[in-house]
Amino acid sequence: MREEGPQECGECCSTKSPGAAKIANDAFDACLCQTPGACKTECAESFCGGAAGADKEPTEACWTCIDSNGVGDACDVKADTACDGDAACKALDACHASACDPIFEKEEAAADGGAKFQQGSGGPSSSRLNKLSAAAKRSSRRQ
Repeated sequence: MREEGPQECGECCSTKSPGAAKIANDAFDACLCQTPGACKTECAESFCGGAAGADKEPTEACWTCIDSNGVGDACDVKADTACDGDAACKALDACHASACDPIFEKEEAAADGGAKFQQGSGGPSSSRLNKLSAAAKRSSRRQ
């Protein structure tokens, strides 16, 4: 039996709370790309470009902006606040935290040669951005 990865885990959690991720995703996207739009310019051709909810992988310039000066963390707080007001979104976050975060941390540790992944390092948490899940995006970016 194949072990589930963070992306599959995130998809499983999403099926339990369909549509719930949109609440948090929309708040995160608005913070990053519109108001205050701290990375609007750096992410214009990737994450912030195109239709709302599009699955666009951030460019290196976009990731640098997200990871700098607490931008990702600040937008994550806005997304968490939006999510806290919705029971289905809170259930989705709980599923990610209990089921998916440990899988992601295990994969990160293996990819980093045993070094523990540091959450809260300036980017969105692994339970945020269910577009592909930040965990899967960060994992693919760092491999």
